Amino acid sequence: MNRQPTQSTETVSRLQGMTDLSEESWRSKQELQERLRQLLGEYGYRLLETPVLESTELFLRKSGGEL
Repeated sequence: MNRQPTQSTETVSRLQGMTDLSEESWRSKQELQERLRQLLGEYGYRLLETPVLESTELFLRKSGGEL
């Protein structure tokens, strides 16, 4: 069964306190991360990526509905 992608009219906006990176800054960051990954890999370390943001629902469930 082939699913066709749907178009969304939702507007995506940056969260308060977050900034966008220019393409040049993003590439520099990626290059630095790759060099660090390689260097630390030589010492037996592995990459672990965790989510930076969580949905509000998670905190509401854990706090009993009060933040």
